[in-house]
Amino acid sequence: MKSLIPFLVIIVCIAAYFLYIGPGISDVNVLRAKLSDYINTSNQSTQINKTRDSIQATLNSIPGEDIAKLDKVVPDTMDSVLLVSDLSTIASRYGMVVRSVQIAEPTENTGDRVVVREAQGPFKVTAVGFTVNGGYDQFIKFLKDLETSARLLDVKTIAIKDSSKTANGTSYDFTLAVNTYSLR
Repeated sequence: MKSLIPFLVIIVCIAAYFLYIGPGISDVNVLRAKLSDYINTSNQSTQINKTRDSIQATLNSIPGEDIAKLDKVVPDTMDSVLLVSDLSTIASRYGMVVRSVQIAEPTENTGDRVVVREAQGPFKVTAVGFTVNGGYDQFIKFLKDLETSARLLDVKTIAIKDSSKTANGTSYDFTLAVNTYSLR
């Protein structure tokens, strides 16, 4: 009987390993893998928070007047009244008058219905059409002023039509199609 007890202890140990300890070790390995994933996620979260704080500090260091200038270049929302006012102010500097202002979001025709396109990228594009009347030299100055104005405008098309002859020279109707941008 004394010689049988060590074999029974060995058999009980082997059975305990396969029935209890072995599955426990595989559970521990799965938990270690999950712990490693959680640690990596925590490290990435910490890095993202540091990056966010750095970007926020950079944003806070921008002077208020520069932010106001950026808001003028690409405003948060499209303000059609302000746009027409800006265009009229620039035109009046050269004795020109803005007429026939048309503002619309770019659309695409899909058969019998018109669908507004989703904005691609971070900006909303708004198509604006208008006509100004004046001399050619005045118009060139007007375009240069548009080019250097604070509001971002892309001139897409220009159409020129002979309007009338005055004592100051020939007057033309200049029809422009431009795109302007806003964040929303």
